[in-house]
Amino acid sequence: MFARTLPRLALALALVGISTPSVAQTDPETETPAPKEAPAPKEAPAPKEPPAPKEAPAPKGKAAPSKTGAAKDETPRRVTAIRHVVIRARDLRLGRTSLERLERIAASYFAATRKPLVVTGGTRSTKRQAELMIAKLDNGDDITALYEQKAACAEIVAAYKEASGSGKKKRRVGVLERVRDVIDAQVARGVFVSRHLQSGATDVRSRDMTPAQERALRAAVAAEPGVTLLDERASVEPHFHLNL
Repeated sequence: MFARTLPRLALALALVGISTPSVAQTDPETETPAPKEAPAPKEAPAPKEPPAPKEAPAPKGKAAPSKTGAAKDETPRRVTAIRHVVIRARDLRLGRTSLERLERIAASYFAATRKPLVVTGGTRSTKRQAELMIAKLDNGDDITALYEQKAACAEIVAAYKEASGSGKKKRRVGVLERVRDVIDAQVARGVFVSRHLQSGATDVRSRDMTPAQERALRAAVAAEPGVTLLDERASVEPHFHLNL
């Protein structure tokens, strides 16, 4: 009896606007939602490259190699022409650095005076050095005041006096040989009484320089680091000596 009453009750409820709750059914055709994809694993950071090793400092006493090229060749070479320089020296040989210094001094001097430098002395043999020092000593010059190597100069003066004897008449050949032997021995142990023996000096003629030109030369030398000027105008052969 209850079974027959239920449809009627449902119809009555439908007529008054009340619907019966529907029973949710699962459609076997409906696809189940796809599972969410797992997030991609983060990439591990690339390992840092180790810093480049620092260059070891150059040992003391030795110049570090140039990054732009080979070091300058300082071998003295014969010089026959320089811009703004008149060469009167018998033999002029200079290393690269000394030559560049002389070129800059000559250019500065010419810019100030419109005159070239006249180089009268350059590279010397030990014999030529002995001859010039003997000539100065014969003239009564105080050569110890002229040369920077005081001990070497004193040794040469002593040899000159010993070979000359007490009288005014001097044994010229004996004096020259004795002084030259002393200079040769000094060079053999690495002592140079003059930079001329190392192809690192020049003599500049002074006899026709005006005071303004002399000032220009001194200014040019002062502007060039590493160069010194010695005034030898009171010697047998007046000139300005440049240690380059």
